[in-house]
Amino acid sequence: MNRKHVNFVTHEGFERLGNFSGRIEDYRKDKLDSAKEQIGFIRKSFPGKKITVLELCSGNSRTLFALEKAGILESGHGIEISSTRHKFAQLWKKNWGFERVENINDDVVDFNFGRLNDLDLCICVDMAFQYFEPIKNGNALSILKRLNKKIKKDGKIILELDGFERITSRIIDGNVKLCEDFS
Repeated sequence: MNRKHVNFVTHEGFERLGNFSGRIEDYRKDKLDSAKEQIGFIRKSFPGKKITVLELCSGNSRTLFALEKAGILESGHGIEISSTRHKFAQLWKKNWGFERVENINDDVVDFNFGRLNDLDLCICVDMAFQYFEPIKNGNALSILKRLNKKIKKDGKIILELDGFERITSRIIDGNVKLCEDFS
């Protein structure tokens, strides 16, 4: 596998701990707030149940931490390839005392899902699932097939995908800017 592909390294350096200059707690609170809609949707999908969750491309694990904080999470696993985002998630887990989340610094493409217990839910948000296919044709289907073996009978896979409407609505004079700089 070509580990230098831009989709493997694009988030390396993001959430580097030295970049927060004392505002890390505000940042964490904002991240948990930003997961509220996802948590509401998941709660409706699994009413009155504690669930086992796998998050692909988990980044800072905000969704898993929000699920734990909401009392929904039985156990959670977050797979993140970026070492800086993994370190951020590990420190957040330690600082806030989260106990039900395992942060895994690995790549989803080659990950052995067999090492995990069966899952109620697998999620992949922020359109991250769309990064797998450009790395190698067939990656997305391969991942879904492997995940299907780990999902419980009434389990779900939730993928947030980007549609063409967003792209086509931004075309100006035949050009579109798809990359955006965030603060």
